[in-house]
Amino acid sequence: MNELGNVSISQEVVATIAESVITEIDGVHSLVGSSSKNEITKFFQSVSSGGGKGIEVE
Repeated sequence: MNELGNVSISQEVVATIAESVITEIDGVHSLVGSSSKNEITKFFQSVSSGGGKGIEVE
C-alpha cells in the first residue's frame, strides 16, 4: 500500500463546510436545530483534542 501523505484541515474550515451542508440539505437543518458555526467548531475542537481521537472519512 502506498501512502501519499496526510492532509490537515483546520476545524474552522470543517465547521464552515458542515454549516453549509446543514443548511443546504432538506430535512437536516430541522434535525440539527439551529447550530451555529461556533457550536460546530467547538464540536470539532472537542473531538480533535480528545487524546488522538478524530473523525475518519472514507
